[in-house]
Amino acid sequence: MSADGARIVAATCDPYQASGLVFVSADAGATWAPASPPPAPGGWAMASSADGATLVGVSSYRDGGGAIPCFAPVVAMACISTNYGQAWTLSAFTNVNCPFSFVASADGTTLAFAVDAGLIYTLQGLAKPALTCTPSRDHVLISWMVPSRRLALQESADVERGGWSNVPETPILNDTNLRYEVRIPLGHAAAFYRLALP
Repeated sequence: MSADGARIVAATCDPYQASGLVFVSADAGATWAPASPPPAPGGWAMASSADGATLVGVSSYRDGGGAIPCFAPVVAMACISTNYGQAWTLSAFTNVNCPFSFVASADGTTLAFAVDAGLIYTLQGLAKPALTCTPSRDHVLISWMVPSRRLALQESADVERGGWSNVPETPILNDTNLRYEVRIPLGHAAAFYRLALP
């Protein structure tokens, strides 16, 4: 579920289906639409990023391949969609015991799941937070989704020459949407902005 509760993802949990079914809602569950199913068998446990754009899921199944089903190797999978469930990227881990619990970071780029052997696995993607600029009467609000790693907002008057420096304003976390926000006064000199590792 997104931080504001508007976007919800739900999936079937029948491990014997050819492919798990995924449904999304953009209006707090009032209506539902099917999303593109992940490209692998099994039922999916799903979570979403704070803005609802990135969906992550884990599943597992026994890859029989002619073996007795209870002795077949377990294949655990993690899938990620960065476009509200329209397309998926799949990562498979062979001989991993069945995942039974998982969590995703607010930006959807880090996934951790526990398996029945007591182990914890993590899958880390590269965070690609986008900056949003919203003008108002006396300032411009620059915001970005809470990243899974620490980033600093930087500014430069000339992109080609570089000279990037951290903005003096301290980002404030908006608890309602899990976005960092910085207010730049309208009298501030024109500048370019980016997020970078501190």
